[in-house]
Amino acid sequence: IFALNTLKGSGLKGSDYKRYCYLNLWRNIGDHTIEDNHLALLDERTVVKPDDYLPKDVIGDGYEVTQYLLNARHAAQHKWYYFPNMTRNEAILFKQMDSDGTLSGRVCFHMSVSDPTASKTAPPRESIEIRMLCFWKDAAVDSMPTSNNVRRDMMQSPKEYAIQLKGGSNLESASVLELFLAICRKLPLVGGLFGRLLDGYLTGKAKVAPIKYSGNASDYLDRFVKALDAFPSWHKSSNTWAKVQMKRQKTARGGIEGITTTLVEDQLGFQKTRNFSQQAKAEIVTALLESDKYMEVCKRYLEPLLD
Repeated sequence: IFALNTLKGSGLKGSDYKRYCYLNLWRNIGDHTIEDNHLALLDERTVVKPDDYLPKDVIGDGYEVTQYLLNARHAAQHKWYYFPNMTRNEAILFKQMDSDGTLSGRVCFHMSVSDPTASKTAPPRESIEIRMLCFWKDAAVDSMPTSNNVRRDMMQSPKEYAIQLKGGSNLESASVLELFLAICRKLPLVGGLFGRLLDGYLTGKAKVAPIKYSGNASDYLDRFVKALDAFPSWHKSSNTWAKVQMKRQKTARGGIEGITTTLVEDQLGFQKTRNFSQQAKAEIVTALLESDKYMEVCKRYLEPLLD
């Protein structure tokens, strides 16, 4: 689709071409040779296809594409290569994708690798890359995609699908668990299992009666105190999120209030307040911020994030 859209944007027709190749030109732009964090490339002939390819939807501002992660199951037979001490006059040209399925190498997984033998004083790597699309009007095999052979009319936008999961109007309205299951259902072999989990999760949500607000905000104090008291064991990504939220506000109070509001919103349903009315949630947030016990825990774990 990317190749077809590129041609269309240039006023060209995909039917005039028989092959495309998405290339990457990578080079060192520093004054020193690259001593660490080399660019490593995987020999695709050592990859088990399609088992080693794990599709992933990448959604950004104004774009959404499918990329591939690498399954580690066959890592023992994967062969990686890198070029040591690259100078600024040297470059690596490799494929991102080749439409010709008869070739042994069509996709080149690549990554930065740390060199355990590198000096601790090695200068940081400075590099740049240029990506380009090449098209062939004549080729041994006509492998150019068309709207018909890729079933373009059947494709659904991953962003729009995520919105449908929640029945909302934006991507943020879907919970983390719903997005995770939606992405995992696209995985080969196990995708059907995740699909059933997602369907069961959504169906279960529809059948289970929501817990009602007790009418007393202080009834929920202990659960949120325990949630924050467990901050040292939070996942790294959650810790990073909390740090960003604290620094985004001008005061510690503002950061704590923002994090508290998100916790009470309870998108994942951990605190059982997710289905409460906005008024009930606001009452709980106010009660928490007025609680010496809750604020003591916040000051212990959240305020240091501003340093």
